[in-house]
Amino acid sequence: MAAAIKTFFLLLCPLLSISKLFRTSAYITPNSPFSYIGKFSINIGVGKFNVRLRLIHSTNPFPNEVPVYVHFNVFLDEEWEVVQRRTSCSEKTDLRRTSNFVVLKANKEWGDNSSGDLSQSIREHVWFFTLSDCDGNLKAMGGTSIQVELTVLNSDGSHFSSEELGMIDWHFYSMLFATCMAIGGVVIAVRTGKAREEFDYPTSLLSAALILLVISNLFEYLHLSYLGRNGRGNEALNVMANMAEVASGFLVTTLCLLLAWGWTIRFSNVDESEWFAPSLILFGAGNLITVSLSHLDNGAAHKYHDYEGLGGVALCIIRMAFFVYFVAGLIDSFGSGDSRLRLFIIQFGVLGSLYFLSFPFLVMTAKAFAPYLR
Repeated sequence: MAAAIKTFFLLLCPLLSISKLFRTSAYITPNSPFSYIGKFSINIGVGKFNVRLRLIHSTNPFPNEVPVYVHFNVFLDEEWEVVQRRTSCSEKTDLRRTSNFVVLKANKEWGDNSSGDLSQSIREHVWFFTLSDCDGNLKAMGGTSIQVELTVLNSDGSHFSSEELGMIDWHFYSMLFATCMAIGGVVIAVRTGKAREEFDYPTSLLSAALILLVISNLFEYLHLSYLGRNGRGNEALNVMANMAEVASGFLVTTLCLLLAWGWTIRFSNVDESEWFAPSLILFGAGNLITVSLSHLDNGAAHKYHDYEGLGGVALCIIRMAFFVYFVAGLIDSFGSGDSRLRLFIIQFGVLGSLYFLSFPFLVMTAKAFAPYLR
């Protein structure tokens, strides 16, 4: 059954496909002849790369319209930090593991393809790709903007980097699990509403969060399906997956805070709590901004996961602030409840704490591991 469902979703991919190429750009100047392109993690074995270049614009015209050659460099993760500390172009390229001359045509057409192998036998490695003009071949053109088309294959021949392998199955089964939980939540909400003759807001809110989680996993599954086929994925689906995930987390956090401060126990209408609306606006705006910022520099040389950097730190601070607010609500409700209510508050407090602290814990713990494991 699961295999049939996976096949159905995979058949949807050609209907939504946007692009089969991964392209980026680099800017080379006489004062800055070294430009970072991207990175890719490869499992034990032999990976492959293929690259070609196209001139976008140059400050000065090419002399005699003659093509020039640019160095395409590949660095290993073990030397990359040293490369970043070095200042001169030649000092940086001294540490490259391989280098190809790639043609750049003056007529702004794509140059010839240049390919190579990336081999590792002990552990997986992150490979870093750059362009350089240490020899000054582009110096006469002043600033040169170059379009780069780079394809990298893992040792198994797929477009997935090491950390992405297996994630497509993870999102698929997470989607199935969340679907079952959402259906169960809707059934409970309907039954409870009929029995009490009133709308079951808490269960409905949780069900809505689960439905958004289903949507997030579905979009991410389709995005990764594209990625496995064309090396680029579908950015529209990836953005929608992130938005649905943020909205789901927003609803869960809202529900936790409301219950911690006594919703359905000490008050039934949200309007009776003066702190709720400001907190809701603060969390929603702060979470949206920081998640957006954390994804702006995806693919940067210093990032080994989505939440590395200032965006991840900001999200951790927000989560910790709301954890403190959550605990304060629990303490307040605990002091005004009977023994049965206090037992529920203790159990709910443990589970809620795991929810609020899991993200900061994972982000901080990741720093203790080698970059290629993060």
